[in-house]
Amino acid sequence: MLIDCPPSLNMLTVNALVAADSVLIPMQCEYYALEGLTATPDTVEEIKATVNPNLEVEASCAPCSIHATT
Repeated sequence: MLIDCPPSLNMLTVNALVAADSVLIPMQCEYYALEGLTATPDTVEEIKATVNPNLEVEASCAPCSIHATT
């Protein structure tokens, strides 16, 4: 099962991490995406230590996005 979450660390994301076995972190190659990524490992480790010891980060990937202008 895949649980898709918004790109923010809110209660919805925390609940999804509690229910998950693993995490796939897609991101864009932009400044704010990289800045937000710094908080994600801390959140995953906190959830792993408190409520979900089986939680693992599978991958963090930067997909290509094309901004077509005409």
